[in-house]
Amino acid sequence: MVIQEIIEGDAEAVKRRQIFTNEISILSITNKVKDLANKLMKVLALPQRAEPDALHLAFAMQYDMDFLLTWNCTHLANGLIISKLKEFEIKTSQNIPVIVTPEELIPGGEDDAMD
Repeated sequence: MVIQEIIEGDAEAVKRRQIFTNEISILSITNKVKDLANKLMKVLALPQRAEPDALHLAFAMQYDMDFLLTWNCTHLANGLIISKLKEFEIKTSQNIPVIVTPEELIPGGEDDAMD
C-alpha cells in the first residue's frame, strides 16, 4: 500500500521518497490485518474510500508500532477518531499507536530551547 503511494505524484518527489524508503522492510498483509481493518472501518464509521487509512492503522496495531505518522487529519489524526480508538483500546485491550502528523515530531526550534 505505502509503496504504491510512494510511486505516485511528482517524479522528483517519487525519487526522494524511494531513496528514503529503499531500506525499509515490507510488512505482510495478513488475514489478521485485514480483519482488524474491517473492524476499524465499522468502529470508526469510516466511508469505503477510507479503507486504506483503516489498513494503515491495522498494520500499525497488528505489528505493535508505537507511532503512526500521517498527514491524514480526516480519518486518522483527528480528535474524534482518536477518542473512538481509545474506547476501542479499552474494550479490546488492543494497543493503539500514537497517531501524529509529521509536524508534531519536528522539533519546534527556539520554542524547544525554552522548555
